[in-house]
Amino acid sequence: MTFLTPTELRDTLRISKSTEHRLLKNGMPSIGGGRLRRYDQEAAVEWFRQHAHQSTATTMLEPGDYQCPGCGFLGIIHTAIAATQLGACRTCGSRDRPVRVTA
Repeated sequence: MTFLTPTELRDTLRISKSTEHRLLKNGMPSIGGGRLRRYDQEAAVEWFRQHAHQSTATTMLEPGDYQCPGCGFLGIIHTAIAATQLGACRTCGSRDRPVRVTA
């Protein structure tokens, strides 16, 4: 079993640091955290082969009324925005995607 540092993993997969963080967020297996994070080379490469092809397209939220699924807070989005650009709910801090409210 060979363990890679984050830099070695990025060099092996030819990916950027931001892509590494996105892959981690999406479930890439690793051990430790921060500067101590390590990747099992075989497991990480296999995971990458299976998951790298999956779409990472950003979902856009169109202008309109939206509701927080956590607390029910109602808000308005005035211009189209990527769902990934939304911050946390002002009321409850939830980062869940808001639900469009229709009349």
